[in-house]
Amino acid sequence: MAGLLAWAADVVGKNGKDGGDEKDRIPLVFTEEQQKYVDELGRKAATLSRSIQDLRLRLPPSDISQRLPHLHAHSLASNAALTLQLDSHSATREQAQVREQTLLEGRSRFSSSKVEGEFIRYKDYPWLVTILNLLDIICGCRSLKMLRKV
Repeated sequence: MAGLLAWAADVVGKNGKDGGDEKDRIPLVFTEEQQKYVDELGRKAATLSRSIQDLRLRLPPSDISQRLPHLHAHSLASNAALTLQLDSHSATREQAQVREQTLLEGRSRFSSSKVEGEFIRYKDYPWLVTILNLLDIICGCRSLKMLRKV
């Protein structure tokens, strides 16, 4: 309704460009510099007005989500899927970094526990004791017992 009233006011009032107001206007006298500045401002205002009009034409209608609900739902689903994918990649990267750090720590412990000419101390690695016991039971390998002498 407000838009209709504004349009009617423009049509009836001719946007204030009626020649009848000439006698009510005060004549302005500008210097040459001031006139150039006013002209430059007028050009900038016209350019800005055209840019604003172009941008208004590019804007979708406000009720587009109601008119095209499947597109709106698809857009929301796509955004959610992309967010989940990004989160999963971040988690995978963090897990890989933690695993790499664990392996580096294990490698450094292994290399520090080795002494030249000796075997590793199996007591530092309880999982190794379990494996050796299982091998003794399964294979009956007596040669593995030499590892336990260290």
